[in-house]
Amino acid sequence: MLLLSDIRQGFAYMTLFAFWLVFMSEHLLDKPHRDNLKNYALQLCFVLICGLAMFILDCVERGWQLNDPFWSVWDTVHGRNAAHVMPIVGGIFGALYLINLAFVIFKVSYNLFKRQQHFVGKLHAEGLIIRFQIIIGFTLFCAIASLIAFYYNEATDAPVIVNNHHIQVQSAIYTGLYVLWNLYVLSVILLYAPS
Repeated sequence: MLLLSDIRQGFAYMTLFAFWLVFMSEHLLDKPHRDNLKNYALQLCFVLICGLAMFILDCVERGWQLNDPFWSVWDTVHGRNAAHVMPIVGGIFGALYLINLAFVIFKVSYNLFKRQQHFVGKLHAEGLIIRFQIIIGFTLFCAIASLIAFYYNEATDAPVIVNNHHIQVQSAIYTGLYVLWNLYVLSVILLYAPS
């Protein structure tokens, strides 16, 4: 059941990261052919490889534990190698994803700033440009926080020890992350609602 939960959680992360990438890339004003999914193949490969690396690590660790509950990934040489390599591969492609998303957000912000004189009338008066810039910044913040939370929860299961008290922080991280995602959805709904 834990493996199924990890699959569900990994799929949710991958869907969210893909949404943020496509959402920001759709607002590039200088790309005429942005309505085709093939244009996002490289960026979506970053998300896919990052998610698959962590999924393979979970399958190696938890897949054999279904047969032998006392087995550890650290017992064999191949398991130990997979446990060392897969988080590094996932981290590298996660960092590439964030760099690419930050670059896309920079390009979108630069295009908005460069063409701000052309937005007159209703767009400027209603503050739609300011709303969109808030969403752009919030998108980058949510992506960074989500990736950090994802890797922290994948990297450690140990509780934090404060004054000889064991504190499980994963529940707090998940709760904070879900609150952040709900605030993001709420802000998208409110800021993109017709005025």
